[in-house]
Amino acid sequence: MTRALALALLTIVCMGVQAADPHPVVSYSKKAKFEDVRDDLKSAIEGKGLVVDYQSYVNRMLERTGKDVGSARKLYADAQAFVFCSAALSRKTMEADLANVSMCPYTMVVYATAQEPDRVYVTYKRPWRPDGSAASKASLKEVEALVDGLAREALGSGSAASPHPPDTIFAGSTHSSNCSGVTCPSASAASRSVVPSLCAFFAISAALW
Repeated sequence: MTRALALALLTIVCMGVQAADPHPVVSYSKKAKFEDVRDDLKSAIEGKGLVVDYQSYVNRMLERTGKDVGSARKLYADAQAFVFCSAALSRKTMEADLANVSMCPYTMVVYATAQEPDRVYVTYKRPWRPDGSAASKASLKEVEALVDGLAREALGSGSAASPHPPDTIFAGSTHSSNCSGVTCPSASAASRSVVPSLCAFFAISAALW
């Protein structure tokens, strides 16, 4: 009875750990002019035959409404978002799971901070769900591959892009000045592979107990 209870508790804990995406936001950056990266991202999107449905001027909104909400703090040198969708990929994700309609459209943001205006970031939220069928997960990975490729392309094929440090928005949990956005392994992928291994280890230990 004690061993069965331990196994049941272990299963619940492992499921809970794997259910949360440790890095839901991915961000790449490099030293550049904001306008250049913004235009390169838009060109990359349109180069895939996709249409930008909406361009949001986030920084203008913040500056316009700052006094109304009682804050005059300047956060960005500029920040703009592109909203778009892929008809082919979106249909594929929704045919796999109708709830994936919540993953469309896609949003990618370009920003430069007020403190470091000469470093430009391209960021997006990963289209990820802990549940769903294998087909659904596979289709969402295709969407992620699309937006990730666009982010890297906007920053020059990723060769000059670097993952953002872990104290803000990031793609990995470590940062190295000589680590490119293309070759640096993502800590999120590593963490997802380690967790199942640890769960398996403890499950075997509990079974032998």
